[in-house]
Amino acid sequence: MPSCVLIAICKSIIGLFSTFTNSGINMFSMQKRMDLQAKDLDFILLLLRQETLTRAAKHLGVEQSTLSRQLQLLEERLGYRLFSRHRSGLRPTSAVQSLLPLAEQLEIVVRQANRLSLGASHEKVEVHLTCPEVIADRMLAPQLRELLAFHPQVVLKMTATDEMLDLGRLDCDLAIRIGSPPKGDIVVQKLFASELCFYAKRGFALTGRPLAISEVPIIAHDRQGGREIEAFERFAGGSVVFRSNRMTTCLIAAEGGVGALLLPRIFGKQQTGLEELTVTGWQPPLMPLFLASPRAVRKMPLVDATWRWIRTVFTAAT
Repeated sequence: MPSCVLIAICKSIIGLFSTFTNSGINMFSMQKRMDLQAKDLDFILLLLRQETLTRAAKHLGVEQSTLSRQLQLLEERLGYRLFSRHRSGLRPTSAVQSLLPLAEQLEIVVRQANRLSLGASHEKVEVHLTCPEVIADRMLAPQLRELLAFHPQVVLKMTATDEMLDLGRLDCDLAIRIGSPPKGDIVVQKLFASELCFYAKRGFALTGRPLAISEVPIIAHDRQGGREIEAFERFAGGSVVFRSNRMTTCLIAAEGGVGALLLPRIFGKQQTGLEELTVTGWQPPLMPLFLASPRAVRKMPLVDATWRWIRTVFTAAT
């Protein structure tokens, strides 16, 4: 068992003890009075994160009435209310708010312990990576065989999304982020900074001259709630003809000759069906890309192996 991981778990356990001590709660009296179990904390965290019984029931694949009854029984057993019920959903009481830091720390320790036990037994270990869709589809997935050939224990779970999963809560082991690096107890490394350029189907610009931004029919990836499109239309003078929240859909549209798509040059030059357009009246901005991992899991062997594989893929691409 790696010493760095043992240290991380010890620190987490010490943190649990400190939480009890600093909050003035006596562990033995709480156990006697509350009879709170680890599975209860899991249930409380689930309701907190889903915010409504309907969403929590859908997440678990059970009836809402089943969860409502489970919550009622738990509150009766503990002797106090955990959530107040409102039309908008569940609101945690002060009791839940005081338990939240402890519950989240315990969740992290349990995840770490499970990962260590799997690693020690040489069983398959899932490594969870989240990254933008275009990176997952066009850069990492085609190179995945290389990672698995050298590290057959790895089961790589790749969540292709622009949403920011919570690294601090160990929602994922690794994340590739566009723009600002994540904050917190996170290890971060900059992968590259690439210019954003317009790419279109080969032969799209038949004029033989640079195009003005106003002449370019733009395909916009609506990953930022419309801010990218607003910038095109209001500030750059460009005209958006197609928009989608899925980058793969945008790429297919560009390959079909619909218009020009803004891509980091490192990605654009790998798209065999597309070519870079020379566009005037447009100052290509730089897009930084960061690789990040929670410090608690960063040096776990298979997380580290996946980290190094990602760096190799990007180094080869640049």
